[in-house]
Amino acid sequence: MAILGTIKKFIPYVKTTAGYVAYRLSSQAVQMDNGKTLETTISDLNNKLVYKVETGSGNGINGNYIKWSDGTLEVWATKILINGGIKNAYGPLYQGTATWTYPVPFIKEPDYGVVTMAQYDTGASWGTVHNLSQKEYMSFRVFDIIPREAAKKITFCGYAKGKWK
Repeated sequence: MAILGTIKKFIPYVKTTAGYVAYRLSSQAVQMDNGKTLETTISDLNNKLVYKVETGSGNGINGNYIKWSDGTLEVWATKILINGGIKNAYGPLYQGTATWTYPVPFIKEPDYGVVTMAQYDTGASWGTVHNLSQKEYMSFRVFDIIPREAAKKITFCGYAKGKWK
């Protein structure tokens, strides 16, 4: 096995009616399977992309938000304390409702929202979205195996996405 002592450049040759000629590739000359040039294909793909640019963001006591140039608004809360109780019997469980006020309101009700945590104090509580029809807040249900008095002890994490314009 030989070790190459120098780096060699290889120039492709293309067969033409006049014989083989050295061919330097360019994006204008490379042809794709569909008959378009590489340059045209890249341009077509670029025209189909949707660019979203952040137009504003912030955070506060109710969570965080990002406003995107296409009108999308994303809001989320990570471990904020919310007031609520879990006192209503629900089969073998107990339930209550609480409200998360968004850090920035939507222009209409959000497209969707999720509750990823709704823990009362150190209990084994959990939560789910109850009402997503308001543009200023999300109502959510909190469940536990024992009743809990109303207090600002619900650790909440959630997310909602919709439009700001």
